Amino acid sequence: MREKLVLVKTEKGRFSFLTRLYIVMGVSFLFPALRFNVTTDNLLVLRFLLLFVFVFAGFYLLGRGIRTHLILTADENGINDFQGFSVGNIAWQDIVNIQHRTYTKYGMSTEIIDLILVDEDVYLQRLSFWARWLLKSNKRDGFSATMFDITGAREAPEVILLTLQALHEKYTLAKGAETF
Repeated sequence: MREKLVLVKTEKGRFSFLTRLYIVMGVSFLFPALRFNVTTDNLLVLRFLLLFVFVFAGFYLLGRGIRTHLILTADENGINDFQGFSVGNIAWQDIVNIQHRTYTKYGMSTEIIDLILVDEDVYLQRLSFWARWLLKSNKRDGFSATMFDITGAREAPEVILLTLQALHEKYTLAKGAETF
């Protein structure tokens, strides 16, 4: 059994991330016109504001997509993620369950590792108000706030799940034995 898991994105995975980013950005320009009954002048102002926000966000995420290869690491200390809003190291003892899910929305599939924690609010307190709010919005889709996008990882999602579950079992049993 492995002692540590280092999960890295492939080139294909980074390309998939960037493709999804630009699809979402493109749809966002159509959304105000389809969703609301707005006048032409208001629509132009709204699209300009969206353009400003999404160009800024696009460059930020593009930079992350190009630079970031590391998704997460798991060792004797717990799971540490390196995506988006990281809550830092999550101790094995605080993890109740580890699940793999495939989430499909707007025709795009995303592979997710979802961590069910004893008290995720303890970890969310490490983040800013806006980051907490965004992560808590995952609950609308039936996920926990501590989930990891593993789409495009070098290893298959099933292998990642089994490895994380084995490490969880090993290190929680080891820590439990130390306390007695």
